Amino acid sequence: MNRDTICVQGGYTPGNGEPRQIPIIQSTTFKYATSEDMGKLFDLEADGYFYSRLQNPTCDLVATKRSASWRAAPLPC
Repeated sequence: MNRDTICVQGGYTPGNGEPRQIPIIQSTTFKYATSEDMGKLFDLEADGYFYSRLQNPTCDLVATKRSASWRAAPLPC
């Protein structure tokens, strides 16, 4: 792929019926089955999203897109 194309389309592959461009996740909170599940996220023992700048789906997608344009591993947000 051309570098300009990678800058626009890289790092995000939409599934069937999903947006063509990176969606902006505007939620500030996420639902979990148990408080233990949420505790593991805050202790960084599990992967997932929670109310914090540490784990945000939009930031993760932008980091993946940015690293795709440089052909590097994604940087943490």
